[in-house]
Amino acid sequence: MSAGKNSHNTIEVLLVRLMENDLSDQEIECLNRWLKEDPKAVEKYCSFLRDYAIIQSLVKGQIDREDTGLEDSEFDKALWKALSEFEKNAPKIEVAAPVDIPHAPVGKRMTEVPIAHSRLNRSHLFTVLVSAAAILFFVIFIQVTTPDPSVEVATLLDMVDVRWADSTMSLQKGERLLTGHEPLSLSKGIIQIETDRGVTLTIEGPAEFEFTKEADLSLPYGRMYASVSQQGIGFSVSTSHSKVVDLGTEFGIEADLDETELHVVKGRTVLIAGAADRSKKQSEIHQGQARRVTREGTVQDIDLKEDVFARQIDSQDHFIWRGQDINLADIVGGGNGFGADPAGTCIDPATGHVGPYGSMPNRNGQDNYNQIQSFLRKVEDLPGVDCVIVPSQEGGVLPITTTGLTISDFPELLGGTRWLIQTRTHNENYPFVLNGTTYGVNGRSAISMHATCGITFDLNKIRESVPGIDFVSFKTLCGLNESRLAGNVNPEMTAEVYVFLDGTQVYRHVFAHVQNNAVPIEIDLQKNNPRFMTLVVSCGRDDNKLDWFVFGEPILVVQ
Repeated sequence: MSAGKNSHNTIEVLLVRLMENDLSDQEIECLNRWLKEDPKAVEKYCSFLRDYAIIQSLVKGQIDREDTGLEDSEFDKALWKALSEFEKNAPKIEVAAPVDIPHAPVGKRMTEVPIAHSRLNRSHLFTVLVSAAAILFFVIFIQVTTPDPSVEVATLLDMVDVRWADSTMSLQKGERLLTGHEPLSLSKGIIQIETDRGVTLTIEGPAEFEFTKEADLSLPYGRMYASVSQQGIGFSVSTSHSKVVDLGTEFGIEADLDETELHVVKGRTVLIAGAADRSKKQSEIHQGQARRVTREGTVQDIDLKEDVFARQIDSQDHFIWRGQDINLADIVGGGNGFGADPAGTCIDPATGHVGPYGSMPNRNGQDNYNQIQSFLRKVEDLPGVDCVIVPSQEGGVLPITTTGLTISDFPELLGGTRWLIQTRTHNENYPFVLNGTTYGVNGRSAISMHATCGITFDLNKIRESVPGIDFVSFKTLCGLNESRLAGNVNPEMTAEVYVFLDGTQVYRHVFAHVQNNAVPIEIDLQKNNPRFMTLVVSCGRDDNKLDWFVFGEPILVVQ
């Protein structure tokens, strides 16, 4: 708040009106901001109370200023001591309903009582102070304890598998949530809420919560994830043992009656540890850090949990995202990118058709090694996959996206192939093996491709599946399938892998036909925020026999 003359005059007026119990909610909020923001506000407030008490008494002829014998500092101490003593001993105040005061009967004369003027010396001043303190305490008590009217503060965006503790509860998507209501108890399921200040809250039952103010949430127990926009900075969450104040961040809270956990995924927060009736410890918790607060207020370092809290939900698709990375094998296998063990769908590079292995044509590739012209096929049935590619033996221009992006100088090679792109082995004699570990089973996902062919992912389509996410990198373990090379090791034979981002080559590696040939690949996806990522496996100028590549656990690392 400005310290200028106009601002000072405004505060003086508001303080006088406070004494007269004549302030609106907005004016009370103005005084609250002044007390918080002006470092000299308390001193000014004390001075005002002193002057106000003296002026009122002078007006009524009760105080001779020279008889008080009190310096300003003594007066301040006396006033605050009086306030303190009154607050300690003040009885509970019950606000009674207004009573109509009958008017005097018409025609009846009212007797005028003369006002007696007296002087108040030093010995009587403390009595005035205590009376002033009592009046002030009463005014503040009425202002503070009068319940605020309910205010709409947030909107219920979505719900998945919800059951409320109150069986009569029937909240629907789009309904508004208010302050001043009883806490809401969620027995099971997940809800997503957006406040009017741009804070998205995902709350998972069992949980109990309520908005105490527009920017304050009470969470006695439950699991909650908050994503806070710039507009919402300062949003706070109170539990039984702590209070968390956002400083521009994403964070998760898990609370029960015994302890509270805070996990800061982005940005930073302020953690105020300690129950309401205990001493407090304040600390700033940064991105990647996590803390546990016990019932006694003890703060402990703990490991960050990034994939525990529900962050996004979609009731239409029964979709729940907990921050996990995108699994490209799951997308190729017919999933939504969040399954570790895809359903096993295959893609035919010759047509772009998608289906179970048994329903696809048996292409042994023998007649397709010498593909004359490069081509691509759009993949209609897999969101996130733009197309599949088969290069020609002559190299040169290679189309890689349905939007028209091409590679102008792809190298010559022995020929193309039309072996199916798979996510699970369909021949028990040839599991997907890299560096001695089997993929495509037991949650270790994989994409298998035979040279020479390629697949292009539309990263924008994948981003759209989870609003607000972005990709940090593409990571995988890539190599020639060792089960195919068993008994056929030949270091002279090679095959190659390429990675392109929006048509620009960012990776190439040559693999020899040897065991334990797999290498980790990590491609930065933050620098230019690409739309398309293309993987191409090539036999080069060698015979492409046994050039079966496996991409083990191919993921898009999510931010």
